[in-house]
Amino acid sequence: MEVVIGDRTIPYLLKGSRPGTIVFLPALGTRASMWSKQIDRFSDRYTVVAPELGGHDSTSSGASFEDLVRDLESVLGATGATWAHVVGISLGGMIAQEFALRCPERVLSLTLVNTTSRYSEETREAFRRRAKTVEQEGMSTIAESVLQRWFTPAFLQSHSEELSTVRSMLLKADPHAYASMARVVADVDTYERLPQIEVPTLVVRADEDASMPSEASGQLAARIPNAELARVPRLAHLFPVEGPEAFDALFSPFLDRATKLGVLDWEREEPAHAW
Repeated sequence: MEVVIGDRTIPYLLKGSRPGTIVFLPALGTRASMWSKQIDRFSDRYTVVAPELGGHDSTSSGASFEDLVRDLESVLGATGATWAHVVGISLGGMIAQEFALRCPERVLSLTLVNTTSRYSEETREAFRRRAKTVEQEGMSTIAESVLQRWFTPAFLQSHSEELSTVRSMLLKADPHAYASMARVVADVDTYERLPQIEVPTLVVRADEDASMPSEASGQLAARIPNAELARVPRLAHLFPVEGPEAFDALFSPFLDRATKLGVLDWEREEPAHAW
């Protein structure tokens, strides 16, 4: 499936046909299929949508952060969904925050996985350097170091098939699109506006995540009024791939609670905005 927005084409995965909708947003340099286990897991009870917003395709090159938010809104419109439970990891979590701020009427709940509201200036500069490196030398120059940050040593040693899939995503990413998105990530800052997010929010932090500031998840949970913080031991940045059972154990009960609230509000023809 795909939606055309101007000169850009946004592909998306769509599975299931139940009344409620879940949107899964990927990390920088990955595909929507990084959520494949979750898509399969939840599509029997929900309509599941996973847009390609990870800076993977050449049509992403030059897209602004605002473009990504509009892309998500357009994809939801194409599926016919009025509201959705929005789940994002890393870059996807940043898009999810901004979407909830700009389109609060479209969001029933947020799940923010290993993400942040803003980076330090040091980290911003690191993203800009990485963007320049990728543009000049290609994705192969960063792929292995990224994988080392994304997964635990045990997973890197024993899960060659899953690792090969994610490595392939990185290596096949368009270098200019990736660089463009890396610069976008460097400039994201939702910190001051987080208290405006009113929907139920689950913030998840994997304890061995080497890609996000250790304090980032706590800041998100503290500043979003209806947020709860969950920590996942012994897993790293891309833990929905490495430990899908751990993700499901946190997300499923949260989703059930948020869905019950949403059903009550659907009857009143308005989305849920508080626990």
